[in-house]
Amino acid sequence: EAQLIFHVDFDTLALAGAMPTPSAPSVEKKYLTHEGACDLLEALASAYDDPGFQRQVSKLCRDVRWNVKEFTAHLPKVALEVQRWVLPRWGFDPTTLGAREAEVALAAAKERS
Repeated sequence: EAQLIFHVDFDTLALAGAMPTPSAPSVEKKYLTHEGACDLLEALASAYDDPGFQRQVSKLCRDVRWNVKEFTAHLPKVALEVQRWVLPRWGFDPTTLGAREAEVALAAAKERS
């Protein structure tokens, strides 16, 4: 089980979760420097390493019976539990919309580098 969690393609999941939907609210564009983006990613990676979060992800995998589509649909809610402690340090609201704004800001920082 632990191996599966570490082999999940989080880039693909992030892209799948980032797909705009017709009912999705517009995202405010916030700016992250390259260094700020790196710091945010390091803080998120550290939060995702938390054993409690890893157990929640394992449970989610089992609950959706390894269905990738369902897992991808539910992962943002599970991830927000740890993201809500990280996002405010970079000026993002600890909400689903704030997480989406962080995704957009990280993508923009990546494009500029």
